[in-house]
Amino acid sequence: MREAHERIARYRIELVRSEDRTFLASCLEMPECRARGMTIESAIAGVRAALAARTAMGPGGAAPIPPLSESEGRLGEWAKELELVESEPAAAAAVKDEKALPSVLRAIAQWTVDRYGILLEGDGGGSFVSSSVEMPSVVGHGATPMAAIGDLRWQLNEVAFEMLNAGRALPEPQRREAGIGGGGSMALAA
Repeated sequence: MREAHERIARYRIELVRSEDRTFLASCLEMPECRARGMTIESAIAGVRAALAARTAMGPGGAAPIPPLSESEGRLGEWAKELELVESEPAAAAAVKDEKALPSVLRAIAQWTVDRYGILLEGDGGGSFVSSSVEMPSVVGHGATPMAAIGDLRWQLNEVAFEMLNAGRALPEPQRREAGIGGGGSMALAA
């Protein structure tokens, strides 16, 4: 049983928050494995149950599709080609406006971070690592998926607040389709 759980935890799951505030989840390697839940945990549990059934039998009795992490490495191939660019807008340096209150900056940071994509990956050993597509240098760790996501969100909020406090713009949330519906997107892998 533990071996099956560790195998399933290596598959990447994309999670999308729909307009009705539910979570729609699908596996990136096997998009036919889908689930909807009122919470992140219930959506992930639904996809994992579908993955368990799908990987146990394989398509037409064949071997199951291997997780992307086996070919791309931890957090995916895309992370190797990222280049962090720090730029100060020229117009922002020329204009001296009154600085917003810290509470306003924190609210803006949280609102923006809540719309960032998240990639969550299990390491097969029971712990999880999460990162943001918009701020890949920020990484969260945890013993459970929710602990890793919570750690990442806390760190993203702090980094976003510091960026706003320094007068820098935040990265725009990326919009993407999850293959199971539209709406705001949060990509997870577990």
